[in-house]
Amino acid sequence: GERLAGRALVDWSSVRRSTADLAYRPRFERRRSLAMEATYRALPSLTFTSALQVAAGPPTSLVAEGFDWDVFDQLTGEVDFRGTPLRAPGAINAERLPAYVRLDLGIRREWRLPAAGAGTSITSYFGVVNVLDSRNVIGRQMTADGSGTRDLRLQPRSLLFGIEWRY
Repeated sequence: GERLAGRALVDWSSVRRSTADLAYRPRFERRRSLAMEATYRALPSLTFTSALQVAAGPPTSLVAEGFDWDVFDQLTGEVDFRGTPLRAPGAINAERLPAYVRLDLGIRREWRLPAAGAGTSITSYFGVVNVLDSRNVIGRQMTADGSGTRDLRLQPRSLLFGIEWRY
């Protein structure tokens, strides 16, 4: 409608590889996922948004100690990687990561500035990324002594804000 819009995507899949004599199911696929988005336009210049993503955990291979990364930095727009992600000894895709869950909420407001010229506006936005502070994991790393593993996490709960100027 004019005020409310939404989309949803459901993925339920399976992978099977076969030849004339052999058939197997590879362990690399993420079998199920759901993504939903809703937007509510309270005023022509004021919009509320929400987005939810849920997915089964994919399989992973352990990486050796010596690789590290910092999650996405909202101010610089960069991700910092250090080291090389070398696979640790062991079976490939032997572990499965936890399920992925992320809920984002946001608000966006536009102010038109006709005195500055046709089409000129300033838009401000504010959002909370990963509202539930879900423990979303991108991989697993062996500890230095080899006695356990450490999760390589995706972005924790964080705030997102900004201003856009159109002229």
